[in-house]
Amino acid sequence: MHRVLHSSDECRKMQFGLKYSAAFYGLFFINVCLLNAQNYDCQVLLQDKDITNTDWASLEPCLGVANSEGISLNTSENVWRLIKIAFDGVENVPAEVYGKIRLVLPAISVIELSNISMTRVEIVEAFGGVHTLSNDTSNGFNDEQMQLIASKVRYEWLGKGPDTYSEYDLISMGEIVCHLNESDIERMHADAFKAAAERIGGIESCPQTQLQAYAKLAMRKDAFGEVKNWSKIDVSIIGNIVNGLTQSELAVIDENKLKLNHFYVQKHRKNGKGRNGKGISAASNSNQTGVNKSNSRKAE
Repeated sequence: MHRVLHSSDECRKMQFGLKYSAAFYGLFFINVCLLNAQNYDCQVLLQDKDITNTDWASLEPCLGVANSEGISLNTSENVWRLIKIAFDGVENVPAEVYGKIRLVLPAISVIELSNISMTRVEIVEAFGGVHTLSNDTSNGFNDEQMQLIASKVRYEWLGKGPDTYSEYDLISMGEIVCHLNESDIERMHADAFKAAAERIGGIESCPQTQLQAYAKLAMRKDAFGEVKNWSKIDVSIIGNIVNGLTQSELAVIDENKLKLNHFYVQKHRKNGKGRNGKGISAASNSNQTGVNKSNSRKAE
């Protein structure tokens, strides 16, 4: 067995390295403990229904907890109560705050929603983007809330209307676009819709009536044109809107193209059959997922 001898310089370097490592891991451990303590303090704060006085400086650091998917309805309602206290009423809550509490917004009552102005794009984006932070499509506004929000956006958004909506306006509206009236959708510019079609078609909870209106818009010359001329990319991009087409319109689209559309596959799998009464395989759904990812990367 050999004994390894180190010089005094090497020993000092080794000692420094050990001390540095100990200090690093010590700081890391302290930071983790502080973060856990802060999260615990935030949970206690946001759930405390006895608080009658607070400010934005105390609430803002805790909004990461408020925007977690696991937040309960009771906690959401209390967070909204605390925000109203912090700003002394609904009418004083700044527009930018709504974007920081998206998963809390469904806890706002219809009466209070009627008092929130939808004049600014920041507020429209916040209320239309609840599901962008959550994979749970049931974690959102109910029909009554959504109808009211869509109505307020339609009439209150400054300088905006269905016949002036741009691609960016439609994208900013998020889920709200699926709760506009059919007449509103008919008035949209086809080219603006086409540019935003991938986002609109990606909304899973879009009602059938609105899907049918968007399908008609998709068939305009300045959008995607006649259904028989739609490419594989077109069929994939429009997403859920394809389910707004009539059976005769679907019949002119090659079945292999339709199998690349996740929403079409999902709907007909539930029914147990495809357009021609044939089953849709899991492989076709897998192929579509790859195409969707490819399209998303191109869009980016």
